[in-house]
Amino acid sequence: GTAFSIYFLYLLFSPQGNAIFSSTYRDVVAQTPEIKGSVSIIVLLFLALFVVLTLFRSMGWQHSTG
Repeated sequence: GTAFSIYFLYLLFSPQGNAIFSSTYRDVVAQTPEIKGSVSIIVLLFLALFVVLTLFRSMGWQHSTG
């Protein structure tokens, strides 16, 4: 968790990541409103599975063997 957060912040504030904070990037986004980001259905399914499993675990449900 922490390592991922640090890596994400590194990418966000690296020279390549700074492009999304530039005025040029904002101009391009404003000129192309028809282009929208999309999320794969597989990513959504994995996210839903993760949330469900996290909720079950937080409620004390655990798989028992035997």
